[in-house]
Amino acid sequence: MELRGWVRNLPDGSVELAAEGSDRAVKDFLSWCHQGPRFAKVVSVEHADEEPLGDSR
Repeated sequence: MELRGWVRNLPDGSVELAAEGSDRAVKDFLSWCHQGPRFAKVVSVEHADEEPLGDSR
């Protein structure tokens, strides 16, 4: 996937991230987030659309 952004683990065990890329790449990534990596327990996924930053953080 061609995405840019950042991710961080929060003290409560949740994960926060920001990602940007093509509409298709972001939608595919968001779909993957609902499942997560092998052995992950995904309880919920929340998302909000924001203006892209256009950087490579």
